Amino acid sequence: MIRLDHKTAGGEIYSKGYVRENGLEPSQRHDGAGSRVSVDSLPGEKELRLYNLADSLPTAMLYQLTVLPDGGRQFTYVSRGVEWLHELTSAQVLADAEVLYSQMLPEYRLMLRECEDKALVNMSTIRVHVQNRLPSGQLRWFTHVCTPLRLADGRLVWDGVEVDITEHKQTAENLELRVAERTGALREANRFLRSEIEEHKRAEKELRNIQKRYQAVVEEQTEVICRLDPEGRFLFVNDTFCTFLGRSKEELLGTLWAPQAHSDDVERVQTELSLISTRNPIVAIENRIVDARGTERWMQFVNRGFFDSTGNLAEIQCVGRDITDRKEVEARLQESEARFKALFYQAVDGIVFMPIEGTTLVVNDAFARMHGYDSPREMEHLRLTDLDTPESARLAPERLRRLKSGEAMNFEVEHYRKDGSTFPLEVSCQVIESNGKRFYLGFHHDITERKETEKALRESEERYRVLIEDSIVGIGISKGNKILFANKALLDLFGYDSVDEVPPGGLLALMAPEFKEAVRERIERREAGNPISSSYELRIVRKDGATRDVQLQAAYVNVGNERLTQTTFRDVTELKKTEEERKRFEIRVQQAQKLESLGILAGGIAHDFNNILQIILANLNMMQKVVPETNVARSLFERMEESIDRAKDLTRQMLAYAGKSSFNIHILDSGNAVQEIVQFIKPLISKKIVLKTEIEKDLPSIEADTAQLHQVVMNLVLNAAEASDDDRGGVVTVSVTARHCTEAYLHESRMMPGAPEGEYICIEITDTGCGMDRDTLEKIFDPFFSTKFAGRGLGMSAVLGIMRAHKGAVLVDSVPGGGTAVRVFFPVAGNPVLDSAKKERDITPSPQTGRGTLLFADDEPDMAELAQLMLQDMGYTVFIAGNGLEALDMFKSHSDEITCVVLDLSMPQLDGLQTLVEMRRIKPGLKAVLMSGYAEQEIESRVAGEPIDAFLGKPFDMQSVTKILQTLLK
Repeated sequence: MIRLDHKTAGGEIYSKGYVRENGLEPSQRHDGAGSRVSVDSLPGEKELRLYNLADSLPTAMLYQLTVLPDGGRQFTYVSRGVEWLHELTSAQVLADAEVLYSQMLPEYRLMLRECEDKALVNMSTIRVHVQNRLPSGQLRWFTHVCTPLRLADGRLVWDGVEVDITEHKQTAENLELRVAERTGALREANRFLRSEIEEHKRAEKELRNIQKRYQAVVEEQTEVICRLDPEGRFLFVNDTFCTFLGRSKEELLGTLWAPQAHSDDVERVQTELSLISTRNPIVAIENRIVDARGTERWMQFVNRGFFDSTGNLAEIQCVGRDITDRKEVEARLQESEARFKALFYQAVDGIVFMPIEGTTLVVNDAFARMHGYDSPREMEHLRLTDLDTPESARLAPERLRRLKSGEAMNFEVEHYRKDGSTFPLEVSCQVIESNGKRFYLGFHHDITERKETEKALRESEERYRVLIEDSIVGIGISKGNKILFANKALLDLFGYDSVDEVPPGGLLALMAPEFKEAVRERIERREAGNPISSSYELRIVRKDGATRDVQLQAAYVNVGNERLTQTTFRDVTELKKTEEERKRFEIRVQQAQKLESLGILAGGIAHDFNNILQIILANLNMMQKVVPETNVARSLFERMEESIDRAKDLTRQMLAYAGKSSFNIHILDSGNAVQEIVQFIKPLISKKIVLKTEIEKDLPSIEADTAQLHQVVMNLVLNAAEASDDDRGGVVTVSVTARHCTEAYLHESRMMPGAPEGEYICIEITDTGCGMDRDTLEKIFDPFFSTKFAGRGLGMSAVLGIMRAHKGAVLVDSVPGGGTAVRVFFPVAGNPVLDSAKKERDITPSPQTGRGTLLFADDEPDMAELAQLMLQDMGYTVFIAGNGLEALDMFKSHSDEITCVVLDLSMPQLDGLQTLVEMRRIKPGLKAVLMSGYAEQEIESRVAGEPIDAFLGKPFDMQSVTKILQTLLK
């Protein structure tokens, strides 16, 4: 057997010296160029055609190599396929085998060596797939089929063929990848894609069969081979080609190739064949051929052009293989892919398919739309994690870990839209495997509407919960006597921390004993269906034993099949207290209004009474002047004068009650003043009574009338002493302290309106006497009310009037059998509440005989006539008038003569003040004295802004008139 060891083309020898089976190398001769050429190796015409055929194989390389003694390798022959398979020249490979072996990846080089070692045991043929990295950086797959041969001289020679199967590998991997992609995606939607999966399985099976057939073709050199001349006529066809077409070589040789091709492909094939040139000698074409039976088959031809020395096309060598099965598989895959794409891109939910470690995002239209993108292509540059909000991104690593572990997951995430807004999604995903690679498959459902519905439901529930839990009204739900639910307000009302703490018996157990029976009857009547008011009031007992008044309202509610009772409790304790306080306040207002009315009445009575006393006193003064000292009637006059003085005291008390008594305001040391008053009162009370004083040091001063202060303290101390005066005796304590009083504290005062908040001096008188009940306490300030048999009932009324005039307050506490405490409050000096206080003028005239002309006006004719007689008796010239207009007319007639006017404040037509104003318009600086049955303080408040020279309070004696007139007219 002679092995191929040379390759000639264009006069070149592509061998380093072939080895024959006997182990001898052929003899050598020199060609004309000086190279040694083996004489025996010169090829014949048949061998040259075999060499050319070997060099024409587009995806194969034939070789022979010898194993050197040191274990190295040396190629003795390589076909020209090494140039396009390994990007090396034959000369490079023949010179150094390592340049070819170094392309093989290390693991495959080791595998090849192991396969060779195993083959040497039986000297058997080996077939192995290896992967090489070419100088250009490409990775290519090759199949080696080689057989060892031991020569006679002991040397080892390997004959083999290497075929490029990269395209086959890529096609297989792509097909497997496509099948895996489709299979993984369709697994999630298996109820729609089960038939497609089966189709993929059949396709995979057919693909494996094709791979086996293809492998057999490659390994056994069974490709369809032919040669064409430039016009397209067959120059050569192999047996396989003839068998494939069902025609003999005689039928084919010399004929055109076009009739054997499908008529629809002829023009395209001719166009592509015309592209063959010296620069592009190889053209691969896929087209259909038609055999003798009319059957169409798809073929893949690798067409290589051979050119003569002038560069003209000499012939075309075509090596083809049947790809009909592959085309059918591809067609089915395309059809399956079309259906898959329809399902993938038209799905309502968003679908994501991507390598688990990859960055390329493959999504459908629904996924793009829900994220605000116009098409999936816009999202190809994104990673899935780019869409996660920070919170979702934080959870992503743990979810990825679980997915990689094989867990199928369902969870919710929040994604960004293209415009930056966010929205929630529900994700169902898993990792699938295909062809050794892992892919992420996820189905994404936009749950914005569901979230909004859930949010609205939560907000509604929260509003209801807040309404119930945070309601200021206690709300409870019960079944029978068992409380199932109670809000915080109800638990707080009953004093419990939870429903579990409520004692057995439910609501009935929490009610005051006096209400239980009535409530039980209401419940029984309600259960019996009798109409009954759902709202009523009762008293409950808290956990701490305290009681509260509540307003209860009950109603039935149906929860499922259960009939429950919903009860609301409103704490009305404070409301009832407020209502009671309001009633007390109304009583106090009514009392104050009554006292004010009585005060006005008392003031009016005192005024009129003083006018009457004035006439009586004036007449008495006249009688005292005309009756001799020795007359028995003088003693009667003295008794009359004493009675008049007692009447004056009575009217003074009435004016004090009305708050219109005359005040002489001074800055007083309250402590010393009270101490002096107590010392004055001490002899007036029973010796059985212990009178104690408790006076703070360094008390601030007050502005008060000393006499009025004296009357207040004396009235209160005497009342306390009388209340304590019994066989056992008693204790009366007078204390003086400085206090800051709030408006709330002073609100309890018997004054109306209440005194303002501020600094006060408190004078408190307490006793250990019998005390007073509530009814008596409410009446103590009523005029003419007295608990003493002989009392007039004006003492406490006067205290109230004096304190009202001083802008102070009065508070009284008393318990029957427990004594009484009365506190009076005077504002400290400088307090603005005393802005109405005035100082009394000190008038100390010297007695003189009167001179001048006076005008005396009073609406009491008797008083006017008596005054005229008395004043004329003093030496004055006197005009009298009965009202303001009459006095004004008389003054106009005698204004030059009149030096002073004495006017009654209360007169008809024009009162005294109005009359004075008109007179001073006529005669500015006119001296004026005003008279009134009211106190001077009351008068000053009415004549503010108009200077008055003097005031005469009725009843006055003639000596007082003389002093005033002498002072004014001296």
